[in-house]
Amino acid sequence: MTGWNDRTLWIDAGIAVILGVATAVTTIPAVDGDGGEAAMGPLGFAIVAATALCLTFRRRYPIGTVAAVVAGTTAYTLLGYPYGPIFILLAAAMGTLAAYRGTRTAVTTCAVLIVASVPYSLIADSDDDSPVVNVVISVVWIVLSTMAGMAFRQARMARLRAKDAERHRVQAQERLDMAREVHDVVGHSLAVINLHAGVIQHVLNRDNVEVPEPVRSSLAAIRESGSDALRDLRATLAPPTSTAPVTRGVADLRALVDNAAAEGLRVRVQVDGDARRLPPSVDTAVYRIAQEALTNVLKHADASGARIEIAYLPDVVTIAITDNGRGGNGAPGTGLTGMRQRAESLGGVFEAGPGETGGFTVRARLPYATVAP
Repeated sequence: MTGWNDRTLWIDAGIAVILGVATAVTTIPAVDGDGGEAAMGPLGFAIVAATALCLTFRRRYPIGTVAAVVAGTTAYTLLGYPYGPIFILLAAAMGTLAAYRGTRTAVTTCAVLIVASVPYSLIADSDDDSPVVNVVISVVWIVLSTMAGMAFRQARMARLRAKDAERHRVQAQERLDMAREVHDVVGHSLAVINLHAGVIQHVLNRDNVEVPEPVRSSLAAIRESGSDALRDLRATLAPPTSTAPVTRGVADLRALVDNAAAEGLRVRVQVDGDARRLPPSVDTAVYRIAQEALTNVLKHADASGARIEIAYLPDVVTIAITDNGRGGNGAPGTGLTGMRQRAESLGGVFEAGPGETGGFTVRARLPYATVAP
C-alpha cells in the first residue's frame, strides 16, 4: 500500500481542505440567529473539518469514506446546524465511489443513502424549507453525485479501452511487419536452398554422374525439408484474413521419422492407448516438440537411434523422445526453452535431461480436455 508520499493522496488532501473551507464559508451566512438552527460554534466547525478531511482517502477507500462522511453529516444535522452546504462533502464522497467502483455498488449505496437520509432530513430544523423540501434536496444531491460519478467512470473506461485498442493495433502491426521480414529473409533463403538442391539433382540425373547413394539421399532430404519448411513458414505467417494455415500434428510424425532416417538416425515410434483427435494446438505442440527434439539429436547427440513414445491418457497426452547418444546436462538452450514454453502455454509440464540408461530424454505432458478445440 502506498504511503503519504503518494502524490494522489496529497492532491485529494488539498481538495478535501478546499471543500471543507467552502462548506464552512457557505454555512456561516445561513445562520441568521433568529431561526431554530444552532449557531456555528467550534463544535460545528470541527465536525465540518473532520468530515471534509475524510475525503483525503476517498479514492483509496471509497466505501469507508462514504460511511465516515455520512456519520459526520448525520451528527452535524442532529445537532441542529444549518442544513444544506455540508451535502457538498457527501456529494464528493458518493461521486468518487460511483467513479471508482462498479455500477452495482454505486446504485446499491445510492439507494441506501436515500433511505437513510429521509429521517434526519425530516427532523432538520429550517425556517425556510419544509421537511419535504429537505428530503428532496438530500435525494437530489445523492442522485446527481452518483450519476456524475458513473458518467466519469464510463468515460474513463472508454479512454482505457481506446488506449488498449490502440496498443493492440500497434502490436499487431509490429507482428505483421516482423512476419513480413521473417518471410522475406528466411523464405528467400529456403527457396534458394531448395532451388540449388533441385538443380544439383537435375544435373546429376541428366549427366548420369556417379555419386554415392547417401549423397543423393541427402540432396533429396534437403529439398524435401526445404519445401516443407517453406510451406510451414508461409502458412504460419499468413495474414489472419487468409485461409486457415495448414498445421502439423501427430499424423505427420512419419515424415519426421523418414527425414531423420535420411540423415542416418533410426527412429522408432511407439503409441500407447487409443489414439484420439486432439485439439489443433495440442496436436501441433506434440509434433513441434518431436521435431525440435529430433533436430537436437541430429545436431548435438551423436546418436544412431531414437525413440518417440506417445501415450494417450484420460484428458492428457504425453510424448517422450529418447536417444542413445552421448547425453547432456540439460542446460536450457533455445530449443529446450521453446519446447518448455510451448508446453506450459497449454497448461502442460515439460522436462528434459539425461536418460536413465544413457542418452538424453525430452518429455512433455499436455492436457487436452481443458483446451479449446
